[in-house]
Amino acid sequence: MAVKKQSRAEASPARVGALRVARELARAIEKGELEPGQRLKEQELADRFGLSRAPIREALRLLESQGLAIIEEMRGARVVRPEDADFRELWLIRAALSGVVAELVAASLDVKAKQRFLEQARALAEKARGGAEAKVIYEGLRANTRMLGEITLSTRAQAMLLGLAAGREAFQMRALGTAARRIEATGTWVKLAEAALAGDGPAAAAYMQTLYRNSMRFVTSGESEVSDKPDKG
Repeated sequence: MAVKKQSRAEASPARVGALRVARELARAIEKGELEPGQRLKEQELADRFGLSRAPIREALRLLESQGLAIIEEMRGARVVRPEDADFRELWLIRAALSGVVAELVAASLDVKAKQRFLEQARALAEKARGGAEAKVIYEGLRANTRMLGEITLSTRAQAMLLGLAAGREAFQMRALGTAARRIEATGTWVKLAEAALAGDGPAAAAYMQTLYRNSMRFVTSGESEVSDKPDKG
């Protein structure tokens, strides 16, 4: 702990500024305030945040490392688009890691926690069938995601899921853009929870893959049809 405190104390003002800019831009991308493909101009950002261009460049590199931005040679940085190769790669990594966590949940011996997870998933599915809006369902899915981490008793898994699996709000809201999609997504979460309660890890992981496959399809192509069948790879 002492090392961490010292490290923070010794962080340069430029580094602190870069982290602040990266956090604020990441939040704006998450909320959809900065749209996919939108240019992130160094001088405009420097003027906006009252910094030199050096910490702005560092902030943009941080965003790129998180899969939130692309830095193009001779053109500068822009917000990632769903059709970017990096976006798809990160999405696939998220799907794979989340599938592992789903299997860990199925392997958990905490039956009561898994039963609560199923009840929560069913309650959210009922809201979707009742016409709940995308924002309500999105927040409910984040709650489902948090519960997965809690059941595994792994703070690392929980942080990973919220940081990666949940995805960016703007893209997830697009994937939940119609009532049919919201009903289908929440229904698949119910199937995932049922598989976890039954201790069926492969099925739980397959349903998680299904959620990602459908979300990626909606985000990139806007298709209206969905599938609730487990993804067998």
